[in-house]
Amino acid sequence: PSCNGLMHRVAWMENAEPLANVLPGALPEPRGSVFGGLEELRGELERHGDVTTAVPNAPVPQKQQLLEWLLTFNEQDVLWVLASLKRKMPHLVAEESSNQTLAESSNLMHASYWSGSPRLATPEKRLIRQQLLKQSSQLALDARPIVQFSSHIYFCLEEEGQMHIDIIRIGNLSQRSEVSWTTQDATATAGRNYASNSGRLVFEPNCCALSVDVDLINNQVWDTTLEFVVMLKSENTINAALGRYLWQARVKILDDDCFPSNKYRNQIMANDVKSVLGFSLLFEFIKMMFRGSTMRNSFKIMTVDQLKNLNLIVALTISVYLVDVVLNFEEKSTSDVVFQDRKAALVLLVALTLVPFAILHILDHLKTKWAPDAGTLKRNLLRKFLNFSEASRAQLRDGDLVMVITRDAETLVASGYSAFIALVAAIGRLLLLLIYEIISPYIWDVPMSFSSLLPLLAFPVLMGTFIILRGRKTSRALAAKHASEMEMVTHVQQAAAVYRLIADYNRRPKYVAKFEETVDQFNNDEDVSSLVLANNAQCAPWLAVLFVSMFTIIGGIQVLDDKLSLGKFLTTLRIFQTIGDSWGTIYAVLLNMQIVMPTLERVVWFMNLPTDISQRRELNRKRRGDTITHWGHKRPLKAEGIPLDSLPIIVSKVRFSYEQSAQAISQMNQTGTMKISQGEFVALVGPRGQGKSTLLKILGGVILPDISEKDGNLFIPSHLRVLHVSMEPLFFRGTLLENLIFGVAPDDPDGRKERVVAICQRLGLPDNIQNLVDTDDREWIHVLTQTQRYLLSICRALVANYEVCCMHKPSLVFDELDSETILQVLRDFVTYKGIEQDASTSYLRRPRTCIVTVEKTVGVDLADRIFCVVNVADGIKEISSRDITPELVRAWYHQSWFTNR
Repeated sequence: PSCNGLMHRVAWMENAEPLANVLPGALPEPRGSVFGGLEELRGELERHGDVTTAVPNAPVPQKQQLLEWLLTFNEQDVLWVLASLKRKMPHLVAEESSNQTLAESSNLMHASYWSGSPRLATPEKRLIRQQLLKQSSQLALDARPIVQFSSHIYFCLEEEGQMHIDIIRIGNLSQRSEVSWTTQDATATAGRNYASNSGRLVFEPNCCALSVDVDLINNQVWDTTLEFVVMLKSENTINAALGRYLWQARVKILDDDCFPSNKYRNQIMANDVKSVLGFSLLFEFIKMMFRGSTMRNSFKIMTVDQLKNLNLIVALTISVYLVDVVLNFEEKSTSDVVFQDRKAALVLLVALTLVPFAILHILDHLKTKWAPDAGTLKRNLLRKFLNFSEASRAQLRDGDLVMVITRDAETLVASGYSAFIALVAAIGRLLLLLIYEIISPYIWDVPMSFSSLLPLLAFPVLMGTFIILRGRKTSRALAAKHASEMEMVTHVQQAAAVYRLIADYNRRPKYVAKFEETVDQFNNDEDVSSLVLANNAQCAPWLAVLFVSMFTIIGGIQVLDDKLSLGKFLTTLRIFQTIGDSWGTIYAVLLNMQIVMPTLERVVWFMNLPTDISQRRELNRKRRGDTITHWGHKRPLKAEGIPLDSLPIIVSKVRFSYEQSAQAISQMNQTGTMKISQGEFVALVGPRGQGKSTLLKILGGVILPDISEKDGNLFIPSHLRVLHVSMEPLFFRGTLLENLIFGVAPDDPDGRKERVVAICQRLGLPDNIQNLVDTDDREWIHVLTQTQRYLLSICRALVANYEVCCMHKPSLVFDELDSETILQVLRDFVTYKGIEQDASTSYLRRPRTCIVTVEKTVGVDLADRIFCVVNVADGIKEISSRDITPELVRAWYHQSWFTNR
């Protein structure tokens, strides 16, 4: 107990607050007005024993408790402590006046430690770090074994039929362990994409890995990349603790089908969509949409439409009956009148008109809820984009993604799929009219009149001929309009993206003039297309007017000659007008389908661009296989600690190629080997343009290397989550807290606001930025300064707490003092297996590894390993911090260095 108190007092006087976190113990009680100097305490500590071996097990004190302990002393004692710190550690405490208040002193001590100066890395701390690693491994071996998945993500092909998922056990394997598992839907649906499964895993003694199988459902229907979740259940576990992060994993299913179907796969994959004839491709899209809830709702809509058509036939029958029977006073007999009463018949006919109308009104209201929307298509477009390969993204222009989601998806559903439903309704109306014209002579006991059938037979021939003759001109006009619209939108997005460049070079008039050219071109093309469409739309009305005019003469003469009843004549005129309207609707639908063809071609092109899922699948399976192999070699050695944590990270002779276009291919061969241990802080140095960032992107999974090379090797243990932090800080519109916990799983304690604010403090962010954490949504790129954005980007990475963090130039925009602060925090991230984490559960976490690229000598001595990256003969080569001198750094960026090499 005495040694425990002394350790805390030494740690507190050296501002070593992490010692209180990682070596828990009760805070000592104040001893009088003065409790001795630092040398006295050191001597007393040495008599009690080595600081690295005394590890008490009392509860962990918080920073607030340390402050409260300090406040138990009187003001004179506190000032004496500050004076002692100033005398013993002049670099730690700034010059203070003798009348400094207690609050200011406390703030100074807090800021002094969390500024992260490398000079705070005292010998005691270095020894404690080594002891902590041993202690963490021992705690893990003494505690219940950890059960988790071997990877945070798995990849499979739909056609494989079954996915094998590995579950590993870490720690003490001497006893039996049991844990339950289950699957859960995400974007993939059980019964449609995979077979739901669950079970119980039993690890016998000395068993370190088991696997479970989930059946995949192979269908010929296109789906974007989908995924489901497998998870371990905390209920009813026996001798097992679930992994801190890998208690659940995602399984991505790669669909090998073509959008919208495989019928025209060859033409689509050859980028020859235009060779598909007519509306064939559109009908394949309609068939793809016609499934699931969309199919059920579509049937409901079509049923309502046909009920309206049936009501039209009823209305026509009522019209003839009203004029020729009920209101025909020339016929004295009322035998054909319902109820033998003309007035009662009128009431009945009105009821037969009003009641169906009211019912159809209610059904029309429900149709708005059943109407298909573009939400599913939009989601699939975004999912597809997020899985594109780098080469696919390079093919996209500014605005392609926005236009394909906001405009093309809506147009395709409204003018494609919904138009098809309207087409079915119009065709159903014409069929019912044809049936009515055939059976009505038998109903009214009149001779068959072929003149009334003429429009039904002539309209399709005439309209089809017109569509064929006008089709090419219409397509050209619409294609020109869409092209100029895309050019205009792209120009607008470029203006938003490079506004700062336009303003800095005072080129606003030039850019506006260029934009006006695109607007004028779009307006001209829109006028041409609108004129073509307006003329096309008049075809059906003209035909209807011609047929009505013809029948007015022919039918009128028959009425005058008493060969045709007045009711039948009026009804036939209404039928002709309805036929014209129906064919007008059909033509409008077909025209919309023709308009939508360029849109469909763009969506088909977009949806069938290559993704990198297949390559990631190969890399993931290689990582898992290599992990098992290396782990199997480590276990028989009985090495100290946990064998899985001793697996290295290896990069050796990696090669990759990046196809930017059909003519240009960028290649890189990185010779040499980089082999690092988990739990190391690694710095990559070297001349610009020689592959440091590329190497970091390969480690971070941004660039996928060629794994077919026999001599090359990229090995990162599969159970390690890897985070790539780009140099450019990015923020989305939302609260600052939402931005900072972006990499944290929902409801995970890593996303606590208190922890986020504490990490901001560690990085030295000012109070006014910390106060913005839970404010309203903002466009943070306009609110924050450049250095604040960089610091918050680093904060976001530390909040996410991945096992491997690959960070580009974290100190690039900072001065020496801030650079030391940032690198010291990253150093602590590695040492303590995360920042602002519960020290009592550190053994449940895997070692943290941080790999950074640096262009300064500041803070390089904090790194455990330093590798020089040169894309020439030397390749990747480990060097010492003593080799990094300002002269060498200057030489790296001087042209003569390359010449000398």
